[in-house]
Amino acid sequence: MLFYLGPYRKAYERGESVQLTPERMLTIILEGQEEGLSTEEICQKYEIKRHVYYAWKKKLSWAGLELLGKQMSMHEPLIDKIQNRRQTNIMLHQKVRRLEKAKAMWEFRCNWLLSHLDAIDDPGFQKHLSKIRQQLPLQMLQDEASERQDKLR
Repeated sequence: MLFYLGPYRKAYERGESVQLTPERMLTIILEGQEEGLSTEEICQKYEIKRHVYYAWKKKLSWAGLELLGKQMSMHEPLIDKIQNRRQTNIMLHQKVRRLEKAKAMWEFRCNWLLSHLDAIDDPGFQKHLSKIRQQLPLQMLQDEASERQDKLR
């Protein structure tokens, strides 16, 4: 089987066993990718055949995918937890939007009602109305006051 010999050629010619580690194969493949060398240039530089280069690349790619799969399976509970939190976050944002719309409608209706109730000239009724206004949120009263000033202008 002929594959990368490069600096090991003399050892191979003497009949000594030449075996490359996966780390060395990976180094050769990554070197070619990092330096932007073509497959032909890498093969010439390290005196390997193209099919050997592609076999290494395929073997290391599969090994990387297997390792990634193992790591992902170890982190599946964490990934599930993250996905659940994202879904919960989306649901909460939707609820907040619905509540904001409901609040805006409530404030509009309340302001409309108060403006119509202000037109009633009964002092006893106005006394009860002022007690009701004290219980309303401050922001709503400010909005109502600014609306009344706008009407007077």
